[in-house]
Amino acid sequence: MDQSRVLIASHYNATRFVYDTSCYDMVAGFAECDDVDVLAPSTPKSSGQIRVDRVKRRLKSLTGLGTCYRIEPVEVKQDYELFVYIGTGLPDLVDIARIRHWRRRAKRAVCVVLKAYGGELKQFEDNLAILNSFDIVYSGTWTSIAFFQSLVRPPVRYLAYGIPALEMMPASINRERTIDVYAMGRRLPALHDQMLREMRSGSVNYVFDSFDNSVPFIKDFAGHCSSRAQFLKQTKFFANFGVRSFQSRELELAGDDDLITYRCYEGAAAGTVMFGSAPTSPDYALLFDWEDAIIPAPASGCDYLDFLHGLEAQTDRMNAIRRRNVSNALLKHDLAYRYEAILKDLGVATHEKLEERKQGLLHAADRVGRPTQLGETTVATSMVGNRAPRIA
Repeated sequence: MDQSRVLIASHYNATRFVYDTSCYDMVAGFAECDDVDVLAPSTPKSSGQIRVDRVKRRLKSLTGLGTCYRIEPVEVKQDYELFVYIGTGLPDLVDIARIRHWRRRAKRAVCVVLKAYGGELKQFEDNLAILNSFDIVYSGTWTSIAFFQSLVRPPVRYLAYGIPALEMMPASINRERTIDVYAMGRRLPALHDQMLREMRSGSVNYVFDSFDNSVPFIKDFAGHCSSRAQFLKQTKFFANFGVRSFQSRELELAGDDDLITYRCYEGAAAGTVMFGSAPTSPDYALLFDWEDAIIPAPASGCDYLDFLHGLEAQTDRMNAIRRRNVSNALLKHDLAYRYEAILKDLGVATHEKLEERKQGLLHAADRVGRPTQLGETTVATSMVGNRAPRIA
């Protein structure tokens, strides 16, 4: 059997938080594009290691010294052309140290941090030293790139979120959607209260997460992602209010950053009609540059049922939105494009699996209807100038 040329590692099996779904998706999406071994350790299993880690956590809580690891120690036992570590956020970087010999076993190495809020970078500065062993560090938070770069030696580049667009696209743009409104994760209180009343009266089919979004222990990431995709494919209107729309724990973490949330990519790929508030971060205008990507809606003082009935009555407009969203997701936001950007940065040849994936995306977009056929312009994939990071 031929040896895989890429090793992709992540922490998600040790934490299993709901918000690690985007991390799992990126690992799985990249693995579809190359000959890849996936290393996703769980929590320590041996009683001895569990006792040692328990003492370390106690020491950390009492003195602030030491490190709290979450994954079990593992060893990389063969050589790879490329090592990729993917973390959801800055706290996940500490676990890289438990992957033994990863640097000497890899010819090239990159780290992807999906969320690197500026306000957290100083807080977790001690965790960042491990990044100096990588060739390139990628961040999904546009506005904190410069500050991030000031704290580490390798180049820090912007890498937008991506989604498995082929798997998330609906079987047909014209299929019936049985969920009127879907609210995922963080909920706008005014909208939720109204929709809950209407749901109880039988006026709308309203679906929402009924658990705290920080609750861990997703039993099965693959099953969870498939279930979430099916909900979205059945959804007419997808609530998408940005991080800065209302008070939440996410807002406290984000500080001044207003990143594009993962649900923007998911909602577009599944062909929902998104409503709410678009992020103010400059990358949004480049990555979601088509008409009605998110239809503006007030964060309070609105009769949302009346608002959505008004939109639903505009049948041609709604159908056009769904078609544009799916097509643009296929052409711009699949994880194949994000992986390809990393390979180009490193000068690594693309694999035939990546080329096949891209051809599949083009064929799917042709079936849906290309954006240029719909009067849209092509999204810019880079920005000119030294102050703005490149979009990969």
